[in-house]
Amino acid sequence: MIMKKLMLCLVLLSTQVFADTQIEAERLYKARGEKKENTLSAAKIYEDLANTTTDEREKGLLLIKQSQSLYYYGGLISSKNQKKHFAYHLKSIYIVLFCTT
Repeated sequence: MIMKKLMLCLVLLSTQVFADTQIEAERLYKARGEKKENTLSAAKIYEDLANTTTDEREKGLLLIKQSQSLYYYGGLISSKNQKKHFAYHLKSIYIVLFCTT
């Protein structure tokens, strides 16, 4: 009985941490106009959340948000080498989303 209660508490706690982290990523993305690095931070959070979730639908949505963040950042950079790097990164996200189901 104690073990069941402990497991329930852990599940509830992890769900709350997941929600708080996702809210932070959304806040950073919305603040992308203040500082372009906010989009990279949001993308990293979305990637970490996608790697921890077991729900395939949720994972897909998080990867889409990550790609949106990276796409926005890619539009702000001017170096051709950096743009090429981000193009490859976005392509890898596309492959994960659409070719691994």
